[in-house]
Formats: sequence, structure tokens, C-alpha cells
Amino acid sequence: VSDKLRIGTNMNIVNSNRNLITSSGHYYGAVRYAIFRTSAIPIMDDNGKYIDLWEHYKYFGDGYNPVGILDKYDNVENVNRVLGNAFVEYDIIENLKFKSELGLDAAFGKHKQFTETWGTSDRIGYPGSVNVNDYQTMMLNWVNTLNYNITSGEHSFNFLLGSEALKNTSTYHSSSDSRYEDQDEIFRYLGIGLNEMKGVSEAYSAWALLSTFARTEYNY
Repeated sequence: VSDKLRIGTNMNIVNSNRNLITSSGHYYGAVRYAIFRTSAIPIMDDNGKYIDLWEHYKYFGDGYNPVGILDKYDNVENVNRVLGNAFVEYDIIENLKFKSELGLDAAFGKHKQFTETWGTSDRIGYPGSVNVNDYQTMMLNWVNTLNYNITSGEHSFNFLLGSEALKNTSTYHSSSDSRYEDQDEIFRYLGIGLNEMKGVSEAYSAWALLSTFARTEYNY
């Protein structure tokens, strides 16, 4: 802006969409059954339908079809994030500099998982359910500093005095529904399930921190 006044900013905006898979070792884990289910069991029948309990399952086991698990579980997460800062720097007098910097880290996310009922006698994913989680997090960071330099011959001093304020807020909302008579994609939404007991929960958290600091340096 001028010889004494300087300003600047940096901003990053990110949008991510992820198709999540059940890669852990829990009950519906695709990796689990990719290891445990024997390769002798076909993935699909002649009609293109996933094979769950094979006719010879007494000899080859009753593990779930891992490819079917990957296809039948609609598990998507969308996140929008903003990360950036802005600063102003001013030379008050010779060798005395003031700087103020404001930073922001905010994320807005949604995670939706639909568990489809399928398999032999509908033994997998019963009774069919959807879980939707929405969350928001925001971190604000404000730093102010005064910096003074003195140089005399081979000797130099640097004095720094500053403060930092942090504030974080987070909100979380979760809803669920189940017993979907029609599991087509256009019906996989909250409120359509036949279960009379809908699940709803919400949480909020916040914290703040204010600190001051000082530093002196001497070089020769």
C-alpha cells in the first residue's frame, strides 16, 4: 500500500467428495470378507445377482460377499473447507513494526450412509437404514505483535511483544431412519422409512484461549 503500510492475504477453498468403503475389520467390513471368504465361491450368478450363501456353504463357509458389500452400502462424505489468513503490517517509527494477522479454518461436512437389505433371506443389512451426520467446525486465530530492532556496531537487539487469541466452535447433528420398503436410490432419505422411532441427536462444543508472549534477542 505504501512504504510504511503492507497488507496481504492467502486463501484456500477445498471441496471433497468421497465414496467411503467399509475397510475395517468390523462385521460389515469388505476387507474382512475379502480375506475370509473362500475364492471358490462365485461373486455373481448367471443372472448378474450377487451370491450370498452358496449352495455348498456348509463346506466353504457363510461369509458375506465382499464385492456385494462394496456395491450395496451407499456411504458418501462431502466436505467444504476454507483455510486462509489476512494481515496488516505498519512501520510506526524507524525499527518499530506492528503486525496484526487474522486466520480462519472452517469446515462444513455431511456424511450419509444407507445400509441396504440384501442377501439370502435378507440376512444382510436388515432392516435397511440411513444415517445422516452434518457437522460444522470453525477456528479463528488472531495474532498481534510489536517488533523493535536496535543495532549498534556489532551488537543488535530484537524485542518482541505479542498476544494471540484462539476461538473454536463445533456443531454436530445426526439423524437416522430405518425399515425402507423400497430401497431404490430416490427413496433413500430421512422420513421415508417405516420405523416410527426416528433417531435424532445434536451436540455443540466451544473453547477459547488468550495468551501473551514476549521475547528478547541479543546478537554480536
